[in-house]
Amino acid sequence: MTIDIVQNGAIATGDVYAQPQKTGVLWDAYLIKPFADIQSEYTLMFLSTVIERSIKEHFSYDDKCVWDKASQLYVSLPVDKAGCPDWTYMDSFMSTVLRECESALTSIKEVG
Repeated sequence: MTIDIVQNGAIATGDVYAQPQKTGVLWDAYLIKPFADIQSEYTLMFLSTVIERSIKEHFSYDDKCVWDKASQLYVSLPVDKAGCPDWTYMDSFMSTVLRECESALTSIKEVG
């Protein structure tokens, strides 16, 4: 349950991927692990998407997404009434997004 951030590449610099399975990376990317005990792949996907949207625009092939720079950026997350990250909302949101995508793909298959 880690997140893979690409630090190098003409197009891939700043790309972020959820890695729910055991994984490793080469020299031009790094893995981060949330402090919170994330058990849901959907929550991990939500976090990966939010991180990518927060950092992608800051980096390029000439300005690599190295850890010293990326770790200084802040990511805003939805919070619950107590001000803590709302993991339930993140999980539910991604579950809905994936269901809607699957429904849209099924509709496309039926038309074709």
